[in-house]
Amino acid sequence: MAKTIAAFVEDFAHRQVIGAFIDRVAAEQGIEVRLEWRNARRGHGQVVRELKEYLRDLKRQGNPLDLLVIGTDANCRGLSERTRQIPVAESPVPAVLAIPDPHIEWKTPITRICCLLSSI
Repeated sequence: MAKTIAAFVEDFAHRQVIGAFIDRVAAEQGIEVRLEWRNARRGHGQVVRELKEYLRDLKRQGNPLDLLVIGTDANCRGLSERTRQIPVAESPVPAVLAIPDPHIEWKTPITRICCLLSSI
């Protein structure tokens, strides 16, 4: 049975990188996944607002997901600051953060993201 993963990301670059990691980890683990993409636009603040709405909707609908992946840039704020700003504790399903520091468009150490995603 396929695992359902919702990926809530800031932009197209996050979608490309996170999607590739999820596909790779799923293939290595022999897990079939179904990805549901949720994209936010207009920066980190909008990501947080839309994520809160999405989490509220998830709670109302029940838990149709196996995992939620949240991807946003640290934008020179650092991983700790961005982690505090994302309401991951409100998620009714297991959630993983993928926060490149400073930006996904830069040559970000992929091990940080890979380690987060390998927890699925």
